[in-house]
Amino acid sequence: MGKRKLQPDQINRIVVRAPNWLGDVVMSVPALRELRSVFPDSHITVATRTGSADVFMDTEFVDDVLVQDGSALRSVSQQIREWRQRKFDLALLLQNAFQSAAVAFLARVPIRIGYQADRRGMLLTHAVPLPPWKNDRTAR
Repeated sequence: MGKRKLQPDQINRIVVRAPNWLGDVVMSVPALRELRSVFPDSHITVATRTGSADVFMDTEFVDDVLVQDGSALRSVSQQIREWRQRKFDLALLLQNAFQSAAVAFLARVPIRIGYQADRRGMLLTHAVPLPPWKNDRTAR
């Protein structure tokens, strides 16, 4: 799939699918702060699980928190419907699961950015290769 050039002035609504694990969620905060600096006038929504939602509440870099729990088919179809209704221009997928890319794809989010992991590259408009060190497990 051809990459669509990012034009910040044409991106008004952004959804960020946060990671599932609390430690990873906390480590995503600097990325969200940077996202806000690149898109200062865009509406940024973070889609996250119940246990992580508090990390994003009342912050200056997030406008809205969308709590989405569950992986059953009903939950996934509800997520797709919700994302489609919100008419996001860009989805930044910090969660590396196939499901998050499928939700963004099926919700028809025009720009979908995430790591090319879990066989989801075909669902992304901007698939980022995994860094070479990703699977290194060296003892320290």
